[in-house]
Amino acid sequence: MPPDPLLDRIRRDALRGLEAFVARDELLAPASDRLAFRELGLAIGLQAVGADEAFTPYLPIVDAVESSWRSPVAQSSIGWIAHQDINSVMLATSLVPDAITASWEHLAAGRPACA
Repeated sequence: MPPDPLLDRIRRDALRGLEAFVARDELLAPASDRLAFRELGLAIGLQAVGADEAFTPYLPIVDAVESSWRSPVAQSSIGWIAHQDINSVMLATSLVPDAITASWEHLAAGRPACA
């Protein structure tokens, strides 16, 4: 398959964003100053690209994000409560990412996900 310039740019931008995220120590901030669905989206994305060696050093972020938002203290923050519906869905998706990738595999094979 020929290289895709858009995919290359997105990959490069994602790595740059991860470097900045780590440099700011965002996971050390109180839960009330963070967005669970944003961080959980990052965790889901990292799990999706985990086979790419460039992203391997960032995979520990997945456990840190999940551990943080599984905490009852974090889930009692106003930010969690205000977006509880999407936060709960994102946490569940991050904890069971194979449920999503299995659907993708079915679609790629031309079969319905719920066959």
